[in-house]
Amino acid sequence: MQSFRRIVAEADLPPINLRDLRHGAAALIKAAGGDLHDAKVKLRHSTITLTSDTCMTLFKEAEEELTERAAAVVPRARKAPDDTSAHAGARKRDQPQARESLTWG
Repeated sequence: MQSFRRIVAEADLPPINLRDLRHGAAALIKAAGGDLHDAKVKLRHSTITLTSDTCMTLFKEAEEELTERAAAVVPRARKAPDDTSAHAGARKRDQPQARESLTWG
């Protein structure tokens, strides 16, 4: 640990510890398109639960973004044209007019 602190000081880096670097590595894995399993393997965690418990906050924002992107590609139902649109008058003119029925008295 002292060697790491010495390297950080010599490189004039901001205060950082090894755990921060591991979390940074997990964030980079996610940014590159990886998932929790990829992070588990790279960080050499014994279980994916450990990875999830320690890195989920890093993955949550990316997962929310993915959810939003997925929702954006879902086709939406087309709205039925309402009679207040600019074309409503044209549609009414194009329809055949109903004829009045004649009644014989």
